[in-house]
Amino acid sequence: MAFDVARAPGLRLSVAIGEAPVGLLGTFSVWEDQSALEAFAYHGDAHRRVVRRTPAERWYAEELFARFEVLGAEGTVGGINPLGS
Repeated sequence: MAFDVARAPGLRLSVAIGEAPVGLLGTFSVWEDQSALEAFAYHGDAHRRVVRRTPAERWYAEELFARFEVLGAEGTVGGINPLGS
């Protein structure tokens, strides 16, 4: 459902991460603010559907959900500063 997160309001950056040969196992994302993150994670149908499918599909041996505060950034991703500054 990568297309759903790509269009989420307040999303600054989303990068799929994983291990070969398995494929893309998760995402690292940067959001404009906490309310934008929570709107996608807790109130969006697409994300809820994926979360429900995770144990049935056995996508992960273990899970981690963590939040970090971004204090600064150098450089760009695709020519864009994900912090917008």
